[in-house]
Amino acid sequence: GLSALNQVGLDTTIIKARMKNVDMISIINSLLSTSKFAVNREHVYGHQDDLHRPLTQIETLNCRMDTAAKSIALARINGESPVPQFKPTQIGYGTITCNGLLIPSRVQTSLYAHITHNSMIKWLEAHSSLDTSKVNIHWPSLAKARKEASFSLTLFITKWLSGDTSTGRVMLQRKKRDCANCPRCNAPDEHLLHVLTCNSEDTILFRKNLVSEFVIWLRSVQTHPRLIHFFRLGIRKWFRNRDYTWRISSGIFTDNLVYNAAFKTQMTLGWYHLFCGFITQELVDMQQSHYTAIESRKLGSRWASQLIKKLWNITNQLWLHRNKALHNTDMIHELSGLPQLKLSITAEYISGLQHLPSVYSSYFY
Repeated sequence: GLSALNQVGLDTTIIKARMKNVDMISIINSLLSTSKFAVNREHVYGHQDDLHRPLTQIETLNCRMDTAAKSIALARINGESPVPQFKPTQIGYGTITCNGLLIPSRVQTSLYAHITHNSMIKWLEAHSSLDTSKVNIHWPSLAKARKEASFSLTLFITKWLSGDTSTGRVMLQRKKRDCANCPRCNAPDEHLLHVLTCNSEDTILFRKNLVSEFVIWLRSVQTHPRLIHFFRLGIRKWFRNRDYTWRISSGIFTDNLVYNAAFKTQMTLGWYHLFCGFITQELVDMQQSHYTAIESRKLGSRWASQLIKKLWNITNQLWLHRNKALHNTDMIHELSGLPQLKLSITAEYISGLQHLPSVYSSYFY
């Protein structure tokens, strides 16, 4: 647009890394500074060919340039051409890549996002069973969901993924509990996975209602019927038996090889990671194909980000349900060692002052 035209010939002293499209601006200005031609800037409105009228020469050139630029971009996206290489000059940044990925637009922000994203993946793989080399996670939908989620939900899922959530195991490690038992079913080791799959009667009923609400939402956003069946059957089975292994002859699969491949990749990722918000590219593509088939203008990527927020909400609701069982009863005191403390106080009271050094006797009269 006009704002982009005004960047042509921009004073090199004010080109900063935080500027939008600084790579393009710096490269163009570098080429212009060495050009033997005099450049006259003229603004041309885009997409004039859509008006179905005769075009001026400069409008025709602009349309041809737009078509050529799109073909180059599509060839790059489809992997048909390598990353274009522009050598850095005195005033030009040149081509910037990070781990083989092109860094476009706002270089400073994009580079920071790439570095932190790679660091996050390495941390998750080192501290959990997540293996991104075997599956293709749809990261854009995860980023979109995180951006749109409420502050409280974002804070919760951050602590959940970092393993800093105050489960029985974590509180025992912090020496804030006398044992790591679950406050709902009294299992001896309460960890994140157990929070989701606890088999106390109240939790089973609560989860059943959450899954029913989730299925209703899936239908409301026109989710692929096979995906609804996949989520409903898979999640309910995992809640009852998290070690269950699905066979190709199981009811969760179909006679469609493409659908089965999508289901397998998500199951390779694991149901626990599904509730953490990790959705595979294959499921997103499957939903997008369904929207296209029913002539809907909805996007599979948008569906995925909304799905992630719903799954995060289920995880959060189960955590709050657990906290209610812990803090609205006497379980918090029992797990913190209150019975043992009372016994110790009673024993000290019975023993009296006979073993107490005389220097402290004055405090008990």
